[in-house]
Amino acid sequence: MSEPANAHLESRPILGGILIGGRSVRMGRPKHLFRWNGRSFLEHVVEAMRPHAQEIVLLGEGEIPPECAGLARLSDAAGAEGPIAGILSALRSNPEAAWVIAPCDLPLLTARAVGWLLEERSPERWVVLPVNAAGRAEPLAAVYEPEAAALVERAIRSGRSAPRVLAEDRRVHTPLIPPKLARAFRDIDTPEDLAALG
Repeated sequence: MSEPANAHLESRPILGGILIGGRSVRMGRPKHLFRWNGRSFLEHVVEAMRPHAQEIVLLGEGEIPPECAGLARLSDAAGAEGPIAGILSALRSNPEAAWVIAPCDLPLLTARAVGWLLEERSPERWVVLPVNAAGRAEPLAAVYEPEAAALVERAIRSGRSAPRVLAEDRRVHTPLIPPKLARAFRDIDTPEDLAALG
């Protein structure tokens, strides 16, 4: 009997990586330290990832709130800048694992939304990169299989290091975010966004 096509996916460890290295220019201070509903943004993202990830790793040099001090941490990959440096560092650190990556500014992210991303995986998809209703790719809230390291390395070498350029590759799956999950992918970039959270 032949092995099911997705058996190798099911055997891979799933790790969670949360990007915390941004400069947060528009917010004025690190976004992952802002608090909402009694917890930091970072804690909210950790909670959404925890049911799905065997380990959660912080990616970048941002300050870590005391509640998350026990989490593992990786520095950005040398020779790269911005979020893609954190993604590459994760992929290099464990070449056998699939990574669920999320930015620290998604306090509305839910375990259900993370589960949907993982359900979109298949053997021929190296990245699951969701697209919002406006047609904009969300590369910082995505699933990266081990094979994606080659795409990320190539993007950096070409000088096109914004993760969104990965959507151009045929091995990158770009599903439309279901309307019922759209709120979970809403990033909080400005003081106005923060105020609107209530």
